[in-house]
Amino acid sequence: MHSKWFPWEFFRNNPSVIDFSLKGVHAVSVFDPFIESLVNHKLKKAGEFKIALGSEVDSSWIESKLSTMDLFSMGDNDSWLILRPEDMSKPLLERFIKGEITIDDRIFVMVFSSDNKIFDEMAKSNHINTLKMEVPRFWEQGKLLTFLGNEMGVQLNSEIQNYLLSAIPNTTQDFVHAIRTLRLETQGSSLTLEKVKYLISESRLDQFALASEFGKRNRKQFFKTLTRLEMDFDSLRSLFGFMQGHLAKILDPGYIQKKSRASKYDKEIEMHSKLWKQDELVSDIHQFSELELLAKQKNPLLKNKIREIYLGQY
Repeated sequence: MHSKWFPWEFFRNNPSVIDFSLKGVHAVSVFDPFIESLVNHKLKKAGEFKIALGSEVDSSWIESKLSTMDLFSMGDNDSWLILRPEDMSKPLLERFIKGEITIDDRIFVMVFSSDNKIFDEMAKSNHINTLKMEVPRFWEQGKLLTFLGNEMGVQLNSEIQNYLLSAIPNTTQDFVHAIRTLRLETQGSSLTLEKVKYLISESRLDQFALASEFGKRNRKQFFKTLTRLEMDFDSLRSLFGFMQGHLAKILDPGYIQKKSRASKYDKEIEMHSKLWKQDELVSDIHQFSELELLAKQKNPLLKNKIREIYLGQY
């Protein structure tokens, strides 16, 4: 039996993660470390498990812990929770898929911490119960944020939620970090948007939006945004590398003519190319190359350089 859900659906339909009335092998696939810890917590809360790491499980472990020859020994009917089963050898995992390892009246749960081809093969098996946690689509990040807030005991109204979605990277890790900060600082008191803005500064970088702004010759707004965002060196390095490629396309948009169909991004490139002189683009590409090098070196003077460029636009 196989089923897949988004996180907010998964726990609503599977509050204990698995159906404990179904004995045998269960495999659960998640996409994120926090979600994985949540799955493990709910499993251990709903049932009693002995725990082992996938790296510990080999053929001798199987013989020792799961062999039917030992069923009359005390404790051999224990249920097992295997963390990081992807660390088990592929031949051993294939034995589970083929049904060569007998679990009998016990429960054996494997929680995969990332997409795995072995899990996909298990999902096709009729003797393994599989559940997959789907990665939310980009337009459903609000549902993920609401779900995480509810799980962590922090209620987020629509105003606060909209701010967080626009202010921080839309990843589970960043959402969890923000919610933890709010929970620790508020200590159960009600949240206001002003309080949230004070505690959670804007750090989300939308490369395409920034590139579009620059393409309109709005250098001032581009660098103003960079002075306001709290970005690490790796994020800045990625942006500056992206900007060089973006401006190179504006400099020579001829590649678009070779496409059978121009994308929205391509059409914007063609439009912006008419606003620029060639020497201006070459100069800006060179400037972004220098900024990328400073970011690569993790040079503490980089932010001062960005601020200097911004002030130079006045």
